[in-house]
Amino acid sequence: QGPCALRRLNGLPKADFEQVFTRGASAREHFCRMHCLPGSGRVGIGVARALGNHPRRNRTRRRIREALRIVWNDQWAQCDTVLIARASADQVTLSQWIQVLPRLMEPVQSSRSDGPSASS
Repeated sequence: QGPCALRRLNGLPKADFEQVFTRGASAREHFCRMHCLPGSGRVGIGVARALGNHPRRNRTRRRIREALRIVWNDQWAQCDTVLIARASADQVTLSQWIQVLPRLMEPVQSSRSDGPSASS
């Protein structure tokens, strides 16, 4: 899945970002919140300004992006995802992100499977 998965981690346009954020199923941890909507596997990452200056926010964004590359699989590729990092996310390590992201995806996936089926 290596290089193919990396190509899927392109950003969401602002209108799509807002749609996923407002209409998507959500899950949260104490330092982040995730919203998912069925889609083509695009990812948008938002970081709270309260986290600090621009370099600190970018460092957090890079950690999240790397963790997503590591945990990326087929269930992620079926959703457009918005991940919002809160101010406390600055202290979260890469290994913690790697542990938390699959846990965040579980309730989102179960809420999608509980919804109305699209059978003919």
